Amino acid sequence: IVRRVEGKDESPMLAIGIGLLAASGFALKHYFAVIPFMLEIWLLAVARRKYRPFRPETLAVAAVALCYAAAVFLLARDYLDRQLPMVFAAYDGYSKPWPFMFDDREQLLWLFCLITVMAYGWLRRSNFTPLLVGLIIATSGFLYSYFAQQKGWVYHSMPVTYFLILALLAVATQSMQTKADILRRPLLVLTLLCGY
Repeated sequence: IVRRVEGKDESPMLAIGIGLLAASGFALKHYFAVIPFMLEIWLLAVARRKYRPFRPETLAVAAVALCYAAAVFLLARDYLDRQLPMVFAAYDGYSKPWPFMFDDREQLLWLFCLITVMAYGWLRRSNFTPLLVGLIIATSGFLYSYFAQQKGWVYHSMPVTYFLILALLAVATQSMQTKADILRRPLLVLTLLCGY
């Protein structure tokens, strides 16, 4: 999506490969479907009349989604009839109200990373590259997914953490390209510490 926003074309085979890999990740949890949806809205807002919804990657994602849904209905009826009701019953017992989901020290890292990324963007508007915007949008989608699940489990929070670290890396890389000496070293150290 970032490449499309930049107006760059990719080979159809690479786009199909990306779509297939992305679809396998989205198939893990239906909550993750919000991420490609948000990125598509962004692409639509940028491309406007040039926007094409039927691209190699979107067709690959749609094909995998349809095959996955068909396979579940055709090959895993017991999952739908027996397992899924038990899963819902078990998971409901672990649900937390949203105010009680703010209890992980990792969330302080999220706040710190977000403040750093946004402060960097405010210093110079050109710092908000398409890559950084795309990472922020994806992070927002994963953040929604984390809170929508209402569990507060660590592995639910991992995509948020990783995408914020990727955003910090994008910021650090951009600061090196613009020779922003004030930010370069602290951002690289911060990114390494966050990754650790």
